[in-house]
Amino acid sequence: MNRNFDFYEYAGIIMPGAVVVMALVWVFPESRALFSKEGVTFGEFGLFIVIAYAAGQLVQAVGNYLEWVWWKCWGGWPSGRVLCGKYLSTDQHRRLRDALRPVLGDADPCKLSEPEKLAIVREVYSEIAGAGKASRVDTFNGNYGLMRGLAAAFV
Repeated sequence: MNRNFDFYEYAGIIMPGAVVVMALVWVFPESRALFSKEGVTFGEFGLFIVIAYAAGQLVQAVGNYLEWVWWKCWGGWPSGRVLCGKYLSTDQHRRLRDALRPVLGDADPCKLSEPEKLAIVREVYSEIAGAGKASRVDTFNGNYGLMRGLAAAFV
């Protein structure tokens, strides 16, 4: 199986996982022997990346919970609030509603449940990704994942 890592996996998973692994090395001095020698072999570095990736997945699980609590306290997910016109000018919101009319009909997106709003956001993203124009969103998601992962790692 040949799989390429994307920016999110490097920034959002491997880096927070590496922070946790290095923190554990610092907390448990007997493990420092692996990192105190002159150099690291390619195999040792590969093993470190695999362990950091696994640790990063666990860190992101904690981060997902923290994120859910955070956005619950602040009125819901920002991507869902955009559907109600937050962060947009009146003209931008009108254009967004017009673009979503084939999906929503005349339904008011503000009256949808949070899962329904997020489903619409995912559908919009899939259209953008399908058109090959998601690089800015993907970069944002990678940076956001990094910050969420670091916050979870430090908690």
